Amino acid sequence: MGMGEPLANYDEMIRAVRLLTDNRCFGLGQRHITISTIGIIKEIDRLADENLQIGLARKCKKCGELHLATVYFCQNCGNKGFENAFLEGNGSIATYTIITVPPAGFEKYTPYAWVVLKLDDSELRVSGFMAGIAKPADLPVGTKAKIVGFDD
Repeated sequence: MGMGEPLANYDEMIRAVRLLTDNRCFGLGQRHITISTIGIIKEIDRLADENLQIGLARKCKKCGELHLATVYFCQNCGNKGFENAFLEGNGSIATYTIITVPPAGFEKYTPYAWVVLKLDDSELRVSGFMAGIAKPADLPVGTKAKIVGFDD
């Protein structure tokens, strides 16, 4: 939907999921909802406690292809069957941009990098925040990285 980071507005995101899946409203199946996030760990843990059947990644039951978005057909084999998948989060930096003029609320973190991480165990690429990056020499393309939580 393009509403920004869903886990940064956790209570409203859960309210929206519950409305979308309520049979008195839209009645969508929970397995048709994927939450796309940069990975706010404490909120991912909170989301896991909700006991919803939503995923952060989807895996084709036929060929094993991973998808980050809600899809109805596997882009690799055309199969319609999916299951939720857990991503290890290890990979290498594919590209990035260094942010020196931040959006509101991120001023205290500058400079930082917005990175694209190519995951080791799939062809998926995920993006996210990496603190403490001031110049290109601080983060050569190909650098190994792991998705972790970020606390102030």
